[in-house]
Amino acid sequence: MPMPKRTRKKDAQYKKMREGKRRKRIQDEEREIERALWAQMEARMEAEAPEDCDGAADMPEEPSPIAHWDYSAGEDDCSEDELEFTDAEEEDRDQRALPSSTQSYINTASLSMATESAEASPSRHLDKTAFSILMEDREAKMEAIRSVHFKWQRGPTPSKKTVYRKALNKKELAGAARAEQQTAISTFLSEATQANLERPEEDPDAGKNIFVPAKELKAALSEITKKINCRRKGLQLKGQNLFCHEAVKMFLQAQQTRQTHETRLFIAKEVVARCCGRGLYFARKVISWEIEWRKHRTINEGRKGCHAKTFSWFNDEGVQVHIREYLAGAGESITAHSLARSIGEYLDSRRAELAIVSTLETDPDDPDPTLSRRTRIRARTARRFLHRMGFSFKTVTKNVYVDGHERPDVVEYREKVFLPKWKDLSRRFVVFNENELGEWEFPAGLRIGEKPLVLVTHDESTFNANDGKRRLWVKDGKMPLRQKSRGKGIMVSGFLTPGGPLRVPDEVPDSELLEDLYCKWPLKPDGTPIRDAFVYLEYGKDNYWTGEKMVEHLVKIAIPIFRKAFPCCQALFAFDNASNHMAYADDALVASRMNLSPGGANVPRMREGFIHGKGLPQQMVFSMNNENAGLRGKPKGIEQVLRERGLWRDRNPAGLKFRLQCPSIDGHSSCASDPEDPSLNKCCARKVLSEERDFKDQLGLLAEKVLAVGHKVIFYPKFHCELNFIERFWCAAKFYARENCKYSLDGLRKTIPEALLSVSTASILRYFGRCMETIRAYSDGLRYGTPEFGEHLKVHKVHRQVLDPSKY
Repeated sequence: MPMPKRTRKKDAQYKKMREGKRRKRIQDEEREIERALWAQMEARMEAEAPEDCDGAADMPEEPSPIAHWDYSAGEDDCSEDELEFTDAEEEDRDQRALPSSTQSYINTASLSMATESAEASPSRHLDKTAFSILMEDREAKMEAIRSVHFKWQRGPTPSKKTVYRKALNKKELAGAARAEQQTAISTFLSEATQANLERPEEDPDAGKNIFVPAKELKAALSEITKKINCRRKGLQLKGQNLFCHEAVKMFLQAQQTRQTHETRLFIAKEVVARCCGRGLYFARKVISWEIEWRKHRTINEGRKGCHAKTFSWFNDEGVQVHIREYLAGAGESITAHSLARSIGEYLDSRRAELAIVSTLETDPDDPDPTLSRRTRIRARTARRFLHRMGFSFKTVTKNVYVDGHERPDVVEYREKVFLPKWKDLSRRFVVFNENELGEWEFPAGLRIGEKPLVLVTHDESTFNANDGKRRLWVKDGKMPLRQKSRGKGIMVSGFLTPGGPLRVPDEVPDSELLEDLYCKWPLKPDGTPIRDAFVYLEYGKDNYWTGEKMVEHLVKIAIPIFRKAFPCCQALFAFDNASNHMAYADDALVASRMNLSPGGANVPRMREGFIHGKGLPQQMVFSMNNENAGLRGKPKGIEQVLRERGLWRDRNPAGLKFRLQCPSIDGHSSCASDPEDPSLNKCCARKVLSEERDFKDQLGLLAEKVLAVGHKVIFYPKFHCELNFIERFWCAAKFYARENCKYSLDGLRKTIPEALLSVSTASILRYFGRCMETIRAYSDGLRYGTPEFGEHLKVHKVHRQVLDPSKY
């Protein structure tokens, strides 16, 4: 049977082992020769000592001294093969049997050494031991031992193995000393203190043999699985952190099937590290991560890749300031190309400035090393800068205008005007039933003289002819061809109640509408009476929705229809804060329409005012009996009105001339205002007059028309479209229009009425309930978009979006 092949490394190891055994055998032989030689010499000298020395018999027997001998070192060196002998050891050595050749060497050496020693010192004291005699005549001893040639005798230089063995022995002695010291200290320490000196469990080696309870393993595994599967923004694990958690999860799973002979380090190395392609170091790190997770349910995030190794202009302070200035002034014209161009121009200016300074100064400072780099960036780099500053490139959609949503004046109106008024009027709202019939009930707890209140909200929306489906099934990416523009559009102005669109009940015939005694009922182009409160306008070619048309829609259509639909109720008309809805009448008290002096080409004749400080009315037009014939019938100026009220002054509180108005800044008035400091409201003539009570309480034409017929009116806060439930109604109607788009204006005229009727009454009632929950959240002092606000309702990213899975 052939022998197995061995490698060259194995052969070298075997050869080294054989050489070591041979050297050890030779050293043992040398030691035996040396021990036998000295034992015979000492015995012979002790036997001859009593014959030549008086009183030797009376001397007490002393133990044989320790003999030290080094035949390979110098006078001051000491070999590791030092010998120590006692009387007991001597008896054991005398009994040993030596070879004949070795015995002949010993006899010859002992005779020669004894003869030379006797001749060299005849007068030596006999009470000295053999060791003392030899130490006195060291030179004679060295000569005697050199005369005897031992086989395998070494030279004066120790071998490498001897040096290594001496160092190893020294290390072992030091370790034994430390162990004895630790044992001595531990006897004086309590069990609690000794437990603190033990290695902590965080050390991977300290926890490699512990057994974690199954319940604790299961809980830790469940928690880490939840964290790995978390997909919430800001909490999702990525990169090296995800890898560490996956490794700890694998380690926890492997421990559930751990055998009794397996250690934790074995599992981490053979299972986890091997599966991840790592080694022992990674296995120890997994154990430390697992201990940290079981204790604190956290794993320290790694810092790999977190240190910048390259220079970026985005980290330059001057570049960041310039980017902010560019973004503040660019508005909607922000592009990556324009930002890159702007940054390049800024860096060129810095380089030119540095060149000028270095030319003018005799001893310029050290130049900026960053300017020696590329002074231009590309558009894709500018695009990354925009992303890092929180910008994103998205399609423009109708959304909650956050910048104005929390503006101080808007919040003040919402908290001090809208919410208190809504809370007072909402208790009178009629209760609508969730059915398609639009049935409703009177509210409970009405006071004497109060009527039930029906909320009627209003808004406008536009439908376009080419606004088709947003999502559809396509094959092999073949998209249908569509018009680039959205096409012609139709604007719809409508009134909506929680029970559905505002319309005349079906049980009321057209003949009754035509015979109405309160007003002339509005008619369609075909001569039939209008039965719903929706008006359609094909905008374009100077045909737009204005404030006058809005008032006409309210007075001639909405109010008569409400009287037929809710004959015994009072309406609460709710409008948003659009400019058309806040337009004033021609004769309204508006200070901005007046001049400082009387008259004016475009100054209207205003209605009568009222001086509340004096309790007297005030005419805003000069009477026809005025002494000055040129002023008869002309509108009064602001100066004349303020003089009649006793508010005119030549100087304002700042000592400046009392002007008509303060200078404007970027088209906006620069008048200061502070409710706590009334003196700031007296800076100019228009400011003083606009703060008068009759001018300040002036309502718009829309509100005046509603109050004139005995109904209530309320205006939503600016930028608060989430409070108007008709916005969701438009969303559902537009979805139907897109699904049934005919891509023509004639098709749009037919689709819009069908789309408005497609929204069910139950859906409209749910939209109303949603808005009521939002108003309650504001009443509780919550802020839009906060987690607390989300506890009341789910905040939509797009306020017109209705989450209906059946649509998609």
